Amino acid sequence: MSRCGYRECELNPELEGAEDPVSFTLLPAHLGPEEAAHILEEEGRQRASRIQYEAAAGDGACFKPFRFPCKMSEAFQLPWGDIDIVSDEQLEMFYQGCGLRKLPRRACGAVRYVDYHYMTPNRQKIISRGRHCLMIKISEGSGRQLKRKALAYYLPATEVLERYSTAAQAEKYHCDRANLYMCQMVETYDMNTTMPIMFEYGERPHVIAAGCPYHFTVRSLPERLIDSSKCVEALAGRKPDEAGAEAKKADKRRRKRHNKKTKERERSEAANAEAAKLQGEERNTDAKALESQRKHHLVQPNAALRDSNFMQGLLSQMRDKTSDGGARTARKVSPVFDNSDSCSEDSDE
Repeated sequence: MSRCGYRECELNPELEGAEDPVSFTLLPAHLGPEEAAHILEEEGRQRASRIQYEAAAGDGACFKPFRFPCKMSEAFQLPWGDIDIVSDEQLEMFYQGCGLRKLPRRACGAVRYVDYHYMTPNRQKIISRGRHCLMIKISEGSGRQLKRKALAYYLPATEVLERYSTAAQAEKYHCDRANLYMCQMVETYDMNTTMPIMFEYGERPHVIAAGCPYHFTVRSLPERLIDSSKCVEALAGRKPDEAGAEAKKADKRRRKRHNKKTKERERSEAANAEAAKLQGEERNTDAKALESQRKHHLVQPNAALRDSNFMQGLLSQMRDKTSDGGARTARKVSPVFDNSDSCSEDSDE
C-alpha cells in the first residue's frame, strides 16, 4: 500500500511477463478484489481497444476495388514494408492473444493491415460470403535472390475440412497431425465478431503452420477462456474424418436450401413450358386466321364456271366435236410413179 492509501496494480493483467514496462494505475485500498478486478478489466479493455484500432501503415491499395479471393493465384499481395510497421505494444498484445510467439513480426503486421484496410470497411460483404478461414502466407525467401512475399486469401470451410480433418491430408499442408481445432473453429465461430486465421510462415520443408481466432472487438481473458473450454469440449467428442455437429446442421440447412431451389426451378420451368405452349397455340391460331383471310381476298372465277351443270355441258360438246371431226377426215395417199421404164427407153435411143 502506498502512502496515500492507494495500491499500485497493473493496468492490464493479460500482459504479464511482457518485456516492456507495463503501465500502472492507482486503486483505492478499500476496494474488494472483485471490484478491483472489474476496474482493471475495463481499463485493460480500453487500452487494448486503443491499441487495436490504431491506424495501420499503408493505404490498402491492393484491396481496391473490392474482391474476395479464394485461391492462392488470386491472393492479395501485401506490401512487405508496410506489414513490418508494428509497435511493441501491438506485437505483445498479438502474442498474448494467440500465443504463437514463433511467428515473425510481419505476421502481426499482416493481420493488422488486412483488418484495418479490408475486413473492417467490408465487414458485411465478407459475412455474406459465408464461413471462411483467412490464410496468410509469409515467405522471406532463401538463397541469393530473396523472393519475399506476403499473401492473403480466404479458404472456404469445406476446403479447410478437406485439408485438416485427416492426418494424411494435413501433412501435405505442414501439419504433424489432423488439425481438428481449425476444423471445429471454422464450423462454430461467430461470423459477426470473429474470423479464423491460418498462418504459414517459412520455406519448405521448414514451414510453421498455426491457426487462431481473430476477434474484431477486444475480448477479455475470461471470455476467451470460456470459448476455449467450449471448443475443447466439442473436440473431445469429435473424431478424424467426421464432421462436427455444427457442420452436420450446416449441411442439413444447405441441402434444404438446395432442395428448395430445385423445386422452385422445376416450378419455373413448368410455368415457362406452359406459357410457351399457349404462345405456340396462339401463333397457330393467328396463322390460320391470316391464311383464311388471304384466301378470302383471292380473285374468284366466274359464277358460270363454278356451276357443275355448265361445265358438264361444255365438256360434252367438246367431246362431240372431237368425234365428228375424226369421222369426216379422209386419209389422203399421194401416187407413186415408177421411172425405171422411161429411163431404159431413153438409154436405147
